[in-house]
Amino acid sequence: MSGEKSFEELVELAVGRGLRFLGFRGRTELETRNRLIQRGFAEDVVDSAVARLMEMGYLNDAEFCVNFTDDRRRLDSWGNGRIRRRLRDLGAPAHLVDAALESDHAAGELQRAIELLDRRLDGPADAAKERQKAMGLLIRRGYSSEVASNAIRAHSRAAHSN
Repeated sequence: MSGEKSFEELVELAVGRGLRFLGFRGRTELETRNRLIQRGFAEDVVDSAVARLMEMGYLNDAEFCVNFTDDRRRLDSWGNGRIRRRLRDLGAPAHLVDAALESDHAAGELQRAIELLDRRLDGPADAAKERQKAMGLLIRRGYSSEVASNAIRAHSRAAHSN
């Protein structure tokens, strides 16, 4: 950035850029850091700007992980595996990802998988091709093979009983 500006002016400029970046959607600390570095801010300016954004409450990786997890579960029917991979790709620390995912229990994940099958399949997945299609759908959404198998069986049982 310009050599004419003081350190504090550069930090204020970086905070402003960070706020604009965060205005579109929540971001991790790493994403925000990388964006400010890409915009040409020096490492020490970025450190100060990120610290200020955290103090102001605009940047919080723990809150981001919880919100992201809840949204992906509710809006996209993602399983824990896919959520974990995406959060790690976004630079969220592993311990915060684990904490966010702990808010779910196995029964909750199984129920979401069954509900996804209810929405996406016309009937029970009895034929091998239908089971394969259902398994592929659930695996792509991040459900473990065990959860996917259990969900397919439960979905088929429920479809036969209706």
